[in-house]
Amino acid sequence: MKQITSLLLTLTLMIGAGNNAVAQNVTADIASLREAAERGDAEAQYDLGNCYYDGNGVVYDFIEAAKWYHKAAETFAHSQCRLGECYYKGLGVTQDFTEAIKWFREAANSNHVEALKYLSDCYRHGNGVPQDVEKANELRYKADYQEALNRRNSRRR
Repeated sequence: MKQITSLLLTLTLMIGAGNNAVAQNVTADIASLREAAERGDAEAQYDLGNCYYDGNGVVYDFIEAAKWYHKAAETFAHSQCRLGECYYKGLGVTQDFTEAIKWFREAANSNHVEALKYLSDCYRHGNGVPQDVEKANELRYKADYQEALNRRNSRRR
C-alpha cells in the first residue's frame, strides 16, 4: 500500500511540474499501475479508480473509476466505500441508494470510518433505508470512536 501511495504522490507532483519528460513518466507509472490492477491487485485497482475519479494522470472518468472500484470491492474496504459513494452520488453509475447502502455496509463491517459516516447520513435522512435518527447517532458514534482509535494507533507506530 505504501508503494502505491508513494506512486500516486509522485504522479501528483509530476503532473504539477508540467513538462514532457514528466508526462512520459506519468504515462509509464499509470501503465504500471494498470498492469497491477489488471493482474487483480485490489489496492492497484482502487488506486487506479482514484486516478480516474480525481483526474490524476488520466482524464476524469467516473465510469472508469466506478469500474475499477467495483473490481476491488470484493476484498478491499476502501474500494467498497468509494463504490458506495459513486452509487450514492450517481458518479459513473446510476444513482441508487440501495446499492450505495450495500457497499457502505460492506465497508462498515471492516470499521471503515467514512463508510460508517455515510451510513449514518443515510439513516439520518432516510436515503435507501427507513429514517432512523437513533441508528444514525449510533453509527456516527461508532465512526467517531473508530477514527479516534485509528489516530491513536497511528501515533504508536
